[in-house]
Amino acid sequence: MARLQGWKEIGAHVGKSVRTLQRWEREYGFPVHRVGREGGEIVWADSEEVDSWFRAHISAEQQDPAETATAAVKPEDAPLGGFSDHRERGAGIAVMVALIAVVVGALWWVSPFRRRSIDGPVNWRIAGGTFQALDAQGALLWARHFDTTVLAAGAFTPEVDGRQGGRVLLHDLDGDARNEVLLLIADRSNPGVSGLRILNSDGSDRVPAVLPGGEVRFGDKSWAGPWFPYREWVLQDDATTRALIYVAFIHLNEFPTVLVQFDAAGRERGRYWSNGYVESVAHGSYRGQRAVYVGATNNDTKGASLAILPRDHLHGAPPAVDARYRCTSCGSEMPSEFLIFPRRCISIACAGTALVEDIQVDEVGGVRALVTEGPEGVDARHTAAVWYTLSPEMRVTEAFLTSGLLLEHRAERSSGILDHSLGAADERSLFPVLRWTAEGFERLLSAPVARQGGN
Repeated sequence: MARLQGWKEIGAHVGKSVRTLQRWEREYGFPVHRVGREGGEIVWADSEEVDSWFRAHISAEQQDPAETATAAVKPEDAPLGGFSDHRERGAGIAVMVALIAVVVGALWWVSPFRRRSIDGPVNWRIAGGTFQALDAQGALLWARHFDTTVLAAGAFTPEVDGRQGGRVLLHDLDGDARNEVLLLIADRSNPGVSGLRILNSDGSDRVPAVLPGGEVRFGDKSWAGPWFPYREWVLQDDATTRALIYVAFIHLNEFPTVLVQFDAAGRERGRYWSNGYVESVAHGSYRGQRAVYVGATNNDTKGASLAILPRDHLHGAPPAVDARYRCTSCGSEMPSEFLIFPRRCISIACAGTALVEDIQVDEVGGVRALVTEGPEGVDARHTAAVWYTLSPEMRVTEAFLTSGLLLEHRAERSSGILDHSLGAADERSLFPVLRWTAEGFERLLSAPVARQGGN
C-alpha cells in the first residue's frame, strides 16, 4: 500500500482530473482522507483503498461523462473547415467519441493502476521475526523469516510503516504487474541482517541487503558506517516512468544521515548527506528541471531544513554556520536551494527540534512545507505544525498555523511548560526563514500568518 498525498497525486494514480475525483467523493463516496485544515485543505488517500473502490465502481470501458463531453466538443478539435451540416457534425462527434473510448480502453489496459491490481502482494503482516506477504483477500502468498528481534509483532504497523517514509512499502518497481516488497531492518546487534531488503513478488531477494559503509566527516569529527536504514520512499520518475527508491540511513548514535537514491534494480544512483535526520522526500520541478525535495531536521539551528537537489545528480551536503555541522568530506557541491525554518517555543521548551514532515510541490514549482516540532527522538511525530507556502522563487508567501499547533500550545501553557498564551510574538517567531546564497544565509521577509478557523 502507498499513501497518495494531495489531489494531484491521487488523480495521477487513477488517471482522472481533480474535478472528477471531487465529484466522485461527493456523489459516490470516493475514499479520501482529510487532516489539518477544515474544508479538506490537506487531502490524502490510501492506494489500496482507491484501487478497491475503483474495481467496485468503475469498469474498464467507463468514462466520466463530464470529461468525455468536454473532450468531444472542444472547438479546437474540429477540422479547420468545419462540418457541412448537422448530420455530418453528429457523425463526426460520434466517431470522435468512439475513438476516445478505444483510446481510453487501451490506456486503461496498460495503465499503472490496472497493472498494480493484477498480481503480487497487496498487504502484509509481521509476526515473530517473519514477514508475511498477503493477497487482496488476506491469504498468505509467502513468508520470509529473518534472524532478528527487530521484526516483532506490533513493532511494525501497516498504518505507519506502510506509507511513504515508513519501513515497509509494496510497489510495482518494474511495471510488470507484480508488487515488490521494500523492507527496512535496523538491528544494531546484527548488521548482517540489517539494511534495505528488496524482495521480488515471490519473496526471493532481488539484491543482497543494502547497508552502506564508508566514513563521513562533519567539522573535525568522523563517523564510520555501517549506516542503518531509517525511512524509505518510492517515487515515480516522470522521465522514465520507472520507480526511484530513496532510503535515509542514519548513524543511530549521532546526527549524520545519508539519503541514498536507488533505481528499481537496487543500484545506487547518488547520495546526499544531511546534518539531521531526513523526514520527507518528494519529486517536483525546480526552474524547469526535475528535482528532489528533501525535508529534514537541522542540527545547525535545531530548526527544520528543506533542500532542493537535481533528481539525476543527488550529491553533496548542506551549508552550516556552526563548523561542527558542516560536512568536510562531501566535496564542494551544495543543494540548488537550501532553506532553514526557525525553531519555535514548543521545541525550545522541551529541548526538542523541528523538522519538515511533509512537502507538496505544485505544477509550477510552488512549495508547501509542513514544519512540525516537539521532543527529540527517532520516529517522533508531532501535532504542533505550521504550513509554510513558498513561491517558485523560494520566497515565503504565507505561514498557516494548524489546529494541532494551537491545541498543543494551549496544552503546554496549561501544564506550565510554556509561560505565555499564543499571540503576536509567536507569529513573529515564525520568521525569518533562512535561505542559502553564495554570500551566506539571507533572511527572507515575513509573510502573512493565518490560523485554523481564523482565530
